[in-house]
Amino acid sequence: FDWVWSSFKTQHGVVQSASHSIIALGNFGTCELTASSDLDILFLYEYDDSADMSDGERSLQASDYFGRLTKRLISAFSAPTAEGIIYELDLRLRPHGAAGPIATSLMAFEKYHQESSWTWELMTLTRARAVAGDQPFSERVMESIESLIELRSKKADFRADILEMRRLMDEERAGSSVWDIKLVEGGLIDLEFLAQWVVLSGLGALGSRTVDALSALQKAVVLKNQFEPEKTYREYSAILQLIRLCLAGVAKPEDFPKGLEQLISRQTDLPNMKTVEVHLAKLQSEVRQGFLSTLDPKASLLT
Repeated sequence: FDWVWSSFKTQHGVVQSASHSIIALGNFGTCELTASSDLDILFLYEYDDSADMSDGERSLQASDYFGRLTKRLISAFSAPTAEGIIYELDLRLRPHGAAGPIATSLMAFEKYHQESSWTWELMTLTRARAVAGDQPFSERVMESIESLIELRSKKADFRADILEMRRLMDEERAGSSVWDIKLVEGGLIDLEFLAQWVVLSGLGALGSRTVDALSALQKAVVLKNQFEPEKTYREYSAILQLIRLCLAGVAKPEDFPKGLEQLISRQTDLPNMKTVEVHLAKLQSEVRQGFLSTLDPKASLLT
């Protein structure tokens, strides 16, 4: 970003009254990237209305300035090289999604989340982490996100919303087999949703790694069926990393090379792929039961 901005400033100067911050979300925000992850980011800025123009040869109004700067950043990341692109950048988690401006003012961001954002959008903010920009402004942004979550959490429990969202995913994007570790019922999505609920409920800290949030869940909530979310998350993640390093697209056991089968068996300490499949099916059943019982809106959870 510093390299892109340096080049951008030679043409357009800077908005003297402005501050900006790039916020990482998703697996980027919680430092849990996989071999095929893109980078979910949010670009926020603030400026003084009395000094809202950049001072370069090709002067721009502040909102246009930061919108163009963000597009320049996307172009730099997605430029093809001999070894491919750096990363895909994904900005769809910004307010109003693809219909919203590519860079958002902090005031507009706060207004949106106070008045009209959905539960799933608030869940994305639980994984926020400032990664670039002006440090004092970035700290204010993170404080604002924390306040927004706290404010909304006082008004809602969220468990029913999360259960409904997962039900819709099961209908529209169901996992095809036990090897579809992310989407399958009782897979990684269930654990990630639990971890995000932990932060929304105040049991975990903003930006917690999924394993840390799940650890906090185990300490604070009565979990049924010997459910071990933190341990299971680590096991799922290790297997998923191996599959994504070795295969492209949907994981089909018939496509697994012998070397991958050996790696998975070694990772799980199980003798062969058949026993690994049985083991995964058992884990996924336990996770789904734990997910449903933990997020049951009628349940009294805290120990």
